[in-house]
Amino acid sequence: MSVHAKSLRPTGLQGITLQITLGVGDPQPVDWSGEIRLSQGRVLRLEARLAQDERIGGNRWQLRSRGTPVRPARLWATLEAPPTAQVEVETKRGSFSFALEELPLGSSKTFLQGSVVVERVPLTVQVVGEGLEEDFPAVAMGSEGEVWCAYVAYRRGNPIVMEEVERGKFDSLETKGNGDEVRLVRYDGRGWSRPIRV
Repeated sequence: MSVHAKSLRPTGLQGITLQITLGVGDPQPVDWSGEIRLSQGRVLRLEARLAQDERIGGNRWQLRSRGTPVRPARLWATLEAPPTAQVEVETKRGSFSFALEELPLGSSKTFLQGSVVVERVPLTVQVVGEGLEEDFPAVAMGSEGEVWCAYVAYRRGNPIVMEEVERGKFDSLETKGNGDEVRLVRYDGRGWSRPIRV
């Protein structure tokens, strides 16, 4: 789960986040592996929702458009760079570049005949990543400058075994080990605490 870092500005977090959508309009799955480089500054992190065969390392990624219908791959690049920095993106389907100052917050640009869209989005910060479905964050500043974030974490239960259901055995339909939990984390200016069950 990520939160917009606007609420964390008093703690000194800085950066620019770009959402890079790869494979817009792909008629079939395509390999969009590549890398990002800056003329000035540095790449702080790359994030994506990865399939089992996809990877991110440093300023490189292995991503594909996938599914039926085909969905583009999405990559979030958080950068620490001045507005004059030139961003260069190289993929297996082609390369493109632009200056950060060409992308004010909320704007987007298309590249490679419209198959890539780069959008400047609010800076986000990864708060937790426990492998659960984490949703509905609510963030508040404490009296001593700390940041608190409450959220809902959903734990999946045992999967439904359709072969058993078809044979008249319904044990897998009984929910076991799943459900929502409200959790709380605290940012003290150095890092996030471990989640607390509320």
